Amino acid sequence: METPEHITKELSAFPAALLQLVNDELEAGNGIAGFARAFPAPRDGVCAKLTKPVTTRARESSPGVHFREWNSLSHAGEFTDAHRRYFVLEPPHPPSVEKNMDSIREELDARERASRADRDLFY
Repeated sequence: METPEHITKELSAFPAALLQLVNDELEAGNGIAGFARAFPAPRDGVCAKLTKPVTTRARESSPGVHFREWNSLSHAGEFTDAHRRYFVLEPPHPPSVEKNMDSIREELDARERASRADRDLFY
């Protein structure tokens, strides 16, 4: 877990609009899972990874902050500055439930039988 001093040091370089977003999220009960100097940020940038999705503002772009929706294993959304050096990342969405292929086949077979019921007495 990040220490308060480490968090303060990492956030000190963030542009004002992104810093305000992070501070608002921390006050609302969100947390910082960690920092990364890797994708999507360039080497001279920083990503702050939140523990929960953003709730203190709309998930859209505004002056000083660009928003982009993602659906990846690394993050679900990103808030960044105009130069795309500093990022606030939401955690990824939970994995979706896999569909049961047997149920899908049974449903398709039932529809096929229903569509042919008046034409095919021996199906």
